[in-house]
Amino acid sequence: MAGARLGLIAFPRSRGRPVPAYRVCATFLPDGDQHRDLWVRDRRITFEPIDDAEDLVPRGRFVIPGLVDCHVHLTLDFAQSGLPPGSPELVDANLRGHLATGTFILRDMGAVSDATQRLSDEGRPRVHYAGRLLAPPGRYFGVQRDTPSEELVEVATREAKSGARWVKIIADFDESGDLLNGTPNYPQETLAAAVKAAQAEGARVAVHAVSPAGIEAGLAAGVDSIEHGTGISKRQLEEMAARQIVWTPTLVIAPGAAAMSREMGGERAERAVLNGFENARQMVPVAARLGVTILAGTDMCPPGSIWREVVALQASGLEPALALAAASTTARAFLGEPALAEGAPADLVLYERDPRNDPEFLTQPSLIMFRGQLIAT
Repeated sequence: MAGARLGLIAFPRSRGRPVPAYRVCATFLPDGDQHRDLWVRDRRITFEPIDDAEDLVPRGRFVIPGLVDCHVHLTLDFAQSGLPPGSPELVDANLRGHLATGTFILRDMGAVSDATQRLSDEGRPRVHYAGRLLAPPGRYFGVQRDTPSEELVEVATREAKSGARWVKIIADFDESGDLLNGTPNYPQETLAAAVKAAQAEGARVAVHAVSPAGIEAGLAAGVDSIEHGTGISKRQLEEMAARQIVWTPTLVIAPGAAAMSREMGGERAERAVLNGFENARQMVPVAARLGVTILAGTDMCPPGSIWREVVALQASGLEPALALAAASTTARAFLGEPALAEGAPADLVLYERDPRNDPEFLTQPSLIMFRGQLIAT
């Protein structure tokens, strides 16, 4: 991270000692166009002036309330750290990687262990976690909890009752690697019953759905979120807009997904997946015009890569402010998390240059304040 001075991140902890009051005069991202003032008192944001507050940064910076990555897998080692998959040590290392780049909120979209269920929020990015990845035997990449059709409703209900905010179901797959032409993993009535059961227990349901058939199955079942949606159509987006179903396109994973498909099914499968991601890129601005909520997520990328998805969303034709919102304020609103609001925790990431002009600036924060504590300056 070129901007802020940052050593090995240790999760900050509240120590109960008095902290200075601060003033920030900056442009509020993602859609601000002029400088505004906010103050930090007792580790929370206020818009009531504080006379003796210290200037936290020079006037004229750009500020966001921390980034959000809405599709991560904290129990998998995409940073190639060598730590065991599913281990608490790996989860901690991944959390530190996100925190170091100013990513304060994560939606974990399926785990290979129960390690994400035992996390404390103290000093860590807030995690909206799903339980295990649920798929039938042989119908995913081998990291799922094998869940035959006759067990799906029971398992989904149990995941929700255990406290998971999300239940993640793999809606489609193709063993040959041609994921764009994958077929549904579960009978429609079974998937619908599992979704209804999980939602009745207070959880939301996300489905991995790449093919048009998988997306259709998820929509018909009444899910809350379509993950990937690579083969999505305008008609399906219209339905999502009408039913307020969100979309996390994960455009940034196109090369990695294509490589996996090539290993499974050769060049034909690789081309099909790349063509699918091109379709998704074309559909992103269509989704925005229709009013579909678009979330930014990085899936198989290393921690701290959310800026790359912002780049991909912009490149698809999404307006810069909307692309940044997908990784900040839009995602926070969808997850029920505050932004730059009175009384909100002082989660602030500041930049010398406007990342709407070049999302790579998101890798160069000049200051990171997490819950009122400076972790990088």
